[in-house]
Amino acid sequence: MSDIISLIYKHKHSVPLLASPLYSEHRASFSPSVSPAEIFHARPLLFLWATNLVADHVHHEIYALTAKDDATHL
Repeated sequence: MSDIISLIYKHKHSVPLLASPLYSEHRASFSPSVSPAEIFHARPLLFLWATNLVADHVHHEIYALTAKDDATHL
């Protein structure tokens, strides 16, 4: 799987060009509020997936450490 992800990440069409109207995907890559359906290129989507994965893990850890306080936010 790591070979496949590496090939996708390194592909020349995995990111939008500077002149593309989808170039704003670069800024959305690390935003937990952006839906994956809004991303059309592989590299920003991989960043978004990883960000959401880490955010979920951190949220669960914070939840466990704060004695189940629902007021914690990432």
